[in-house]
Amino acid sequence: MVQLDEKELKYLSGTLRLVSHKWRPLAIQLEIAEVDIIEKNHTQDVERCLEDSLKRWLKSDRATAEALVSALVTIGEVGQAEEVKKYYKCETEITPPPPKVPKTDKHRLQPGDLDELFRLVSTAHPQWRNIGRALGFKHSELSSIVPRGGLTSQRDYFEEMLGAWLKWATPKAHPTTEALVAALQSESVGEYNLALSLSKSSEFMSDARLKD
Repeated sequence: MVQLDEKELKYLSGTLRLVSHKWRPLAIQLEIAEVDIIEKNHTQDVERCLEDSLKRWLKSDRATAEALVSALVTIGEVGQAEEVKKYYKCETEITPPPPKVPKTDKHRLQPGDLDELFRLVSTAHPQWRNIGRALGFKHSELSSIVPRGGLTSQRDYFEEMLGAWLKWATPKAHPTTEALVAALQSESVGEYNLALSLSKSSEFMSDARLKD
């Protein structure tokens, strides 16, 4: 293992600047717990968010070149992973992420689908804001989401956001399985395996509605 420390911050901040727009999924893969605090401290400044998250991570025992390479591959940044691997001369095997899920038929979703839908995608709750943006929510709309019953976990916010999305009914933004699959596999989220799982479940969800 190649252990890293705060001395590497300058190199890593510069090297990873091109992927600063994906700082949040990268931070999540690096197991940085304070992503919401970082985002609040540096609103809309992705480069500072990246630098802050790296600085926090480099103080931990988890900060290794191998962990960073693996995290970059997971979020789809194979080129950056190769560069970091070469610089630190680590032996981590780089396997590209799964290909993006092909487009599916547009299965329209309804508010009644919330429980089953959340069961399928709940593991993505740390990225609920990124997913919300990919679905078309504005910043002000995401900020106004408040879970019922005074709950405050990210799972609760994610479920509340999905519930609000399922109530959309405009011609251009009607909720569909395809739209959620696209959001999950977007560059800002990078949940390829979850998108694939949901895509495979989409026919079942559609058929279930037809039987009602």
